[in-house]
Amino acid sequence: MAIFRIDDRIVDTEKAKRSWDEATEWNGHNHISKATGQEFLHQTLYLSGKDRYYLVHSSQWQGSRDSVEFIGRGPGGGVVAGEWARVAGGFGEVWGGDYGVILHR
Repeated sequence: MAIFRIDDRIVDTEKAKRSWDEATEWNGHNHISKATGQEFLHQTLYLSGKDRYYLVHSSQWQGSRDSVEFIGRGPGGGVVAGEWARVAGGFGEVWGGDYGVILHR
């Protein structure tokens, strides 16, 4: 778990209401991230305590640092989080809402 600063706000992955890991596909040798198309680069979607979606980008490469960005804000903002969930998260159903999306596998 990690603490990040985004746009002068602090987010703590341990305090997130929910989180969704990326889906992976087995290529016969390794699990490949559906979010990044890479073996060693990953993404996790989080819903903050203030109902904002943010995406943590992580890597298994030595010396790399995780990064984070808010998603799902502005016009059609829930669509961004929902599209990540559908494509990268492997979720079959995505519903929109006032504050973003509700995701179900």
